[in-house]
Parts: sequence; C-alpha cells; structure tokens
Amino acid sequence: MDQYLDLAKDGPDGYGPDVLYQANDVIMQYAQDKHIYPLPIERLDCYNQIPEEAWQAYKEDVDGKTYTCGAPVNIQTARLYYRKDLLPDNWKENWDSDKNDVPDMVENWNSMYKFSKERHEEDSSKLASVMNEDCIDDTITTNAYSKLADGTYFATISTPDVYSTFYDELVNGYEENGDSEDEAKKKAEENLIMTDLPKLPESGDLTEENPNLIDTKSMGGINGYAISAYTKYPNACLAFVDFATSYDMVMKRSKTLGIAPARGDAAKDSGDTAASLFDSLEKGNIVLMPSIKEVGQIWTPGQTFLIDLAKDAFRSDKKYPDEASMQKGLENMSQQIHDAIYTLK
Repeated sequence: MDQYLDLAKDGPDGYGPDVLYQANDVIMQYAQDKHIYPLPIERLDCYNQIPEEAWQAYKEDVDGKTYTCGAPVNIQTARLYYRKDLLPDNWKENWDSDKNDVPDMVENWNSMYKFSKERHEEDSSKLASVMNEDCIDDTITTNAYSKLADGTYFATISTPDVYSTFYDELVNGYEENGDSEDEAKKKAEENLIMTDLPKLPESGDLTEENPNLIDTKSMGGINGYAISAYTKYPNACLAFVDFATSYDMVMKRSKTLGIAPARGDAAKDSGDTAASLFDSLEKGNIVLMPSIKEVGQIWTPGQTFLIDLAKDAFRSDKKYPDEASMQKGLENMSQQIHDAIYTLK
C-alpha cells in the first residue's frame, strides 16, 4: 500500500491489496468505516513482545467494543544522522565538554548551532550554512542523502528506515574518491551514525551559554500491517502477518533497512540505536500520531506555515520579526487545521 491508495474505494472495486503496510494514522483511517479487519492479536507471535503504547496505535472503538486492527512492525520518528569522519580532529578537546566521548554537537542543539556557524565560516563555498534555501521546500528531503555523502552536510534529520539509502550513497561517495568496494563499505559502517535528536535549551535560545537542556520530543508513528476487509483469503493474510512480524523477519528488516523494531526482543538485539529509540517511546519522548483520519488535515496547513517561516530568513522585510508574530502564525495554522477537520465532518 502506498500513501495514495484509497482502500475505501479500491477495496470494494477489487483493486485494493489484501495486506496493507503503512503508518498507523494512514491504516487506521479505514478502521472507523470497517474497511480493515480486527486482528486476533493474541494468536500472533509478536503479541507479548510489543509494548502497549504500540498496540494502542492500532486500537479502535466500534459499536461499543475495542478492536485492534494492526500489527506493529517498526517505530518511525525523527533521528539524527551524522558523519563521524567530518568531526574536527580536536573534537575531544574542544567539543566534548562533559568528557563522555560523545561530541557536544550531536548531544544538544546549542552546540550544533555553534559548530555549524564555525564550519561555514571556515569554508562558505561548499559547506552548508546554518540555514540555506534548501529547507524551504522538499529539496532537503530529496538531496539529503547525496549532500551528506559528499560532505556538504555534516548532519541531517530523517527516519530510521532510510538508513540503507544514506549508507549506499556514502559507499558510492567513498568509491568515487578511490576506495575499493570493501574499503568503502567498512568506512561507511564506521562513519555513518544514527542517533537520538540533540537536546533543546529550555529557554529556546540556541545562542545561550551553558543552557539548561531538556529532551527533545518528536512526533512519531508505528508502521505495521493490517488486513483488508475485502480480501478473499483472510486466514492466509493472517498467516503472512504472523510471519512478517516474527522475530527473524523483523531482525532481517532491521539489518537490511535499519528500521527500529517495535518488538522488544528485536529492538534489544538490533543494537544501541534501536534500543534507545524503543526506550524513547516508553519514556514519552516520541509522541505517536493519533490513529484518526482527521490527522490528514494537519499536513497542508503545517507545511504552508513552515515554508513561509523558512522564507522569512531571506526576506528584507520580515514577516515574522519576533516571537509574537510567530505565535500568531502558529495560531492561524491551528485554526486552519481546526476548520479543515470540521469542514471535513
């Protein structure tokens, strides 16, 4: 199932898939109108390995009863990707203030902001500035892989499931610079790091010295499987879902794609990154999208406002010169979302 499929239309017409794989907010928009089947989740191998927070994303109340309509596979949220080999040689002396062997710039946004400014001042002809026009539209989404690979970006933000794309681009980059395939793969494995989002200053001021830092909370989703109510083979579909959410298959998906498993046993055995993301979900630092169709009304107003805000950095006559004007912009965006939801109803 891709993001443009309309199961409500394609299912009854015979064009829809038997098994769907997508984020919880996409799949569950079909639950209210009974386009997907409730699942006997206690019969699935993954049942006892998945936390209640993940199962909750696929629960729906219909006619006074609560049903679970999807089987969670992986956690989707924002992650920081960075190139370890682009760290300055003296980073342990100058960029590890707490001496924990983790660079400051990947631990908090104030240090990242400072590092980005210094990096740009050293070479403004190639290296990305603190903010450039790529962030105004989807350019940053499409070129992040190649820009990280060629060294233009030290770091960027994306989701866990695209690790393999970053890795492949970095391998290609090393090979273009003369490394053998084996050397390139080894260097990519060593230097491509995916980790938690840096902490934020409680004050919101990225230039503050010695800020009080707080955990970054990010929106997230749970990708998983569901079964179309229009399939002619519900038992075969259930058998496939059980197979696809098994430990072995989730581990294979984690190794191949870099996903963060929703299964606790697979998350533990997939390495520190997957385990930390799993912990973030349990701690509430990943806020799951509601599994309701109204969530679909968020994206256009949100994108429109954030693009407008990004453009402001390049305007001579600022539209958002202070916090008050930004707050008003957020309120207008929220009102547009509210109007779209209730107009939809």
